[in-house]
Amino acid sequence: MKIAFDCSPLLKQKTGIGWYCYHLLVQFLDFTKDEFTLFSFSLRTGKPDLPEGWNTRHKTSYRYFAPLPRSVVSLLSRFFGEKISQPFLPTVDIAHFTNFTAFPVKGAKIVLTVHDLAFMRYPETI
Repeated sequence: MKIAFDCSPLLKQKTGIGWYCYHLLVQFLDFTKDEFTLFSFSLRTGKPDLPEGWNTRHKTSYRYFAPLPRSVVSLLSRFFGEKISQPFLPTVDIAHFTNFTAFPVKGAKIVLTVHDLAFMRYPETI
């Protein structure tokens, strides 16, 4: 299986979402038959802080884009649909977005992790 994984939260000092992504990647190291494309969209440049083993893992490609924030790509996808992902990502079976926004990826099933919905029920606390 070909999997694209958004590792944008690993570009900065890790907080809750960054640690979630980090430990999920630790578990994915055991997925030896699967091909991964790690990607990020952020105003920050540089490579993400990946768990040990990812730098030498076979069947892994890296695509880091800056200064194109995820929110801009998400907005453009409303106008261009799946075409927006073609220059950025190869054809994959699953695209996992790790932090509340996603965009369509041609031919892929989308996994979107939403970490907190408290703002919907208790907007006065946010």
